[in-house]
Amino acid sequence: MQLKPQTGDIYYHFKHFTENPQNEADFMVYEIVGIAGNATDNQYNPLVIYKPIKDTSYLEKKKIDFYSRPLEEFLESVSRDNYEGPRFCKITPKG
Repeated sequence: MQLKPQTGDIYYHFKHFTENPQNEADFMVYEIVGIAGNATDNQYNPLVIYKPIKDTSYLEKKKIDFYSRPLEEFLESVSRDNYEGPRFCKITPKG
C-alpha cells in the first residue's frame, strides 16, 4: 500500500509509465495540490487534487484548474493494457 500523497509530491500515472520517468517529458507527471473533502458530504471522503506539471491544454479546454480523484482510487492498483501495478507512482528525486 502506498502512503498518502502530500502537497508538492510528484506522481506518474500508469498510462505514461516508463522504466525511467524522471527523464520523460514534464507533461507526463502530476503535482499534488492537496487533499480535499466534500463540504456537503456527512462523511469525509478525501479527494486527491492534482495538476499536470507542464501540459495543461486539456484542463484549459475543459475550463478547469485541477483534476480530482478519490484517495482510495488514487492509491489503488490497476490491471489493464498489459500493466499491473499502482495507478499513480510517486517519483523520487535523484540525489
